[in-house]
Amino acid sequence: MRLSTLLGELISPGTLLTALVAVWFIVVGIVQVAHRTPPKLAAPPRWVTRSIRIRGAVTIVCGLGVGAGFAVPAVGLGAGIALVALSVWATIEAALPPTKVGRLVVAVLGFVLAVFFIGFRG
Repeated sequence: MRLSTLLGELISPGTLLTALVAVWFIVVGIVQVAHRTPPKLAAPPRWVTRSIRIRGAVTIVCGLGVGAGFAVPAVGLGAGIALVALSVWATIEAALPPTKVGRLVVAVLGFVLAVFFIGFRG
């Protein structure tokens, strides 16, 4: 097999999209797991902080699952569907008052990436 053909298969749009989605959601999950309320704001109830951290841990696992989709496509598709649901949750949470524009933009971008990934895989 020629090197150009091999590189063409490794750097296909599907491979790049899968890598982008996996890295995006792993980073978003790490940020959510490390979530802390700024000191100047009133602390939210503990269940809110815990739910954000749990969602972050699940997001990391799903991001890893999307990455594992290279070897086992069914795992990648299932993780992508879970990421769509987690992105909807994050988008709704960011849109509730007080609206956090930065989080809303990141959540919407994550939703678009996850939906595009599912459409590309399906």
